[in-house]
Amino acid sequence: MTNKGIPKGPYCYTPKQTPCKENGWVYEVNMCPHFNTIEDDGVVVVRCEYLKENGLTNDMTDEEFKILVKKYGSEDEVFDAHPLFLLWDSVKECGENWPDEEEENAKNETDN
Repeated sequence: MTNKGIPKGPYCYTPKQTPCKENGWVYEVNMCPHFNTIEDDGVVVVRCEYLKENGLTNDMTDEEFKILVKKYGSEDEVFDAHPLFLLWDSVKECGENWPDEEEENAKNETDN
């Protein structure tokens, strides 16, 4: 699978519109084409199609978690099946298109 479309930086999105008074404080983004939500036994989880891995959401209820424990057999198995712990917050776990240290240092120098 290609890393085409994976945004630069630490998140699975790039800003499209920055929140301000004129737009009602809306923050619009362009999501990574590999970011998705899917259902696992009726429970919504997040998925990175690039990594072909899932993660649990931060708003999962105890009841939903119990459904997954029943399916997988234990809490550890649930976490093994859904190892992406930061993806629920659109934090990139693939490591693609991160600025290298020299780029980041150059950007910081021009910002100061």
